[in-house]
Amino acid sequence: MPLRHLQRDESYNGPKVDIWALGVLLHFMLIGVTPFRGETVPELKTVILQGSFTLPLYLEHSSRMLIESMLSMDPYKRPKIEDIRKSIWLRGCRFPPTYQSLPTKESMEEEKNEISKKVWAIMNSYGITQQMLDESSERGPRNSMIAIGIFAHIANDERGPEDV
Repeated sequence: MPLRHLQRDESYNGPKVDIWALGVLLHFMLIGVTPFRGETVPELKTVILQGSFTLPLYLEHSSRMLIESMLSMDPYKRPKIEDIRKSIWLRGCRFPPTYQSLPTKESMEEEKNEISKKVWAIMNSYGITQQMLDESSERGPRNSMIAIGIFAHIANDERGPEDV
């Protein structure tokens, strides 16, 4: 059960909640059980909100420190992902480069509009007018104007933006 659903206040800090959830996962991976246990959901909620858990003595000090910091009840005392990567427990580990963030819906729409403008410029250079497009749309999706539009789109991809 994610801690964010149990918080007593209405504030929500996504990355800090994610770190807490990763702490629960790390605890499970290293020890084999979750840090918080209860017989019922209300009991589990109470145990989580108390924030008390135990770590076995056989656990290495650096992993103990990391789990304790990730499961801190104070979200602002939890480490950032960069801190976790630099932790003593992960020292010597090599990490792949981080992924680029995915484009937003707005940026995709802007790119789509930009492509549409370029395709329209190509079609216009062939002498195709808006009136011709409007008339062709009445004939359905399989018509010569759609075919020209597809070819213009392909030509835009092959030409590159600087050639339009």
